[in-house]
Amino acid sequence: MMEGQERTEQATPRRREDARKKGQVARSFELTAMLSLLIGVLALQVAAGPMVRAWRAFAEGSIARASTFQMSIPMVQTEITTAGISFLGMMLPLLLVLGAASLAANMLQVGFLFSSEALAFDFSKLNPLQGLVRMFSMRSFVEMMKSLLKAGVVTWVIIDFFKTRVVQALEMLQDDFDALGPTIFRLAMALLLRAVSVLLVIAIADYAWQRWQFEKSLRMTKEQVKEEYKRTEGDPMVKGRIRGKQRMLARQRMMAAVPTATVVVTNPTHLAVALRYDPASMDAPLVVAKGQRLVAARIKEIAKEHGVPVMENKPVARALYDACEVNESIPLELYRAVAEIIAFVMKQSGRGV
Repeated sequence: MMEGQERTEQATPRRREDARKKGQVARSFELTAMLSLLIGVLALQVAAGPMVRAWRAFAEGSIARASTFQMSIPMVQTEITTAGISFLGMMLPLLLVLGAASLAANMLQVGFLFSSEALAFDFSKLNPLQGLVRMFSMRSFVEMMKSLLKAGVVTWVIIDFFKTRVVQALEMLQDDFDALGPTIFRLAMALLLRAVSVLLVIAIADYAWQRWQFEKSLRMTKEQVKEEYKRTEGDPMVKGRIRGKQRMLARQRMMAAVPTATVVVTNPTHLAVALRYDPASMDAPLVVAKGQRLVAARIKEIAKEHGVPVMENKPVARALYDACEVNESIPLELYRAVAEIIAFVMKQSGRGV
């Protein structure tokens, strides 16, 4: 790559594919965390009632059993084990929801991605000089500002929430102290939802920033684009030489078929179309060669060398040249005009159609 070149070109599909194989994708861990937390809070609100009732039933059962049995170390161990299993059973659905939400948030951003290269240990990360460069990079500055913004937003949400909702709730609890537990839970859920909703906006902005940074890191110089095109599509000069060789071989085959023609129709200097027709084996005349200017002159020259009649007919020559490719039969609308030409040629040569 030439020094000093600017990365002005969009990344090619090949470069994007290589980056993805290395695990380099546009991803915001903030967005993953906030979406997971939001789903978790909503799931907790739905599951809180059944969880509390289940835990209360377990606690009441434990108290009832404790009043009828003599306390002992094995009994306490059994109760603790049972309590742990019950708690895990209640929390497991919530944990599964959080895991599924985290997976869905990642899939939403990058789709299914597994990169073994991303898991490989990179010794360059141990370089202290590169560590200092990363520490004072633009990305580090943005991360620091993002953390300060989140801290400020959360502080503002908490202060505003306590100034409004909490004061009102405490005033309502003066006459109904039994509602303290449910009220505190509702306040906590409301505070979490408000904080997560605001932080989710920051996370979406962070994803946009990460995507912009990722696209910027993938940009290529014009020289890189040219080199990649050569690797994937082949050198344009080599491909041009191959196409030229193919055209030359096709022209040689076409010229070799001119001596088999029944007639060559010209216009007279610019175009030439060689037709072959055998009434016994063909339904319609076949174009065996065509060309313009120098190729047309060569077709006429070969035809004369092999005694193939050359007839001038400007409109028919132009129509045949435009309508037919080599080794194609002539179209129906040209049957009559071509039939007249072939009939004339065969009459002149003493053959009947």
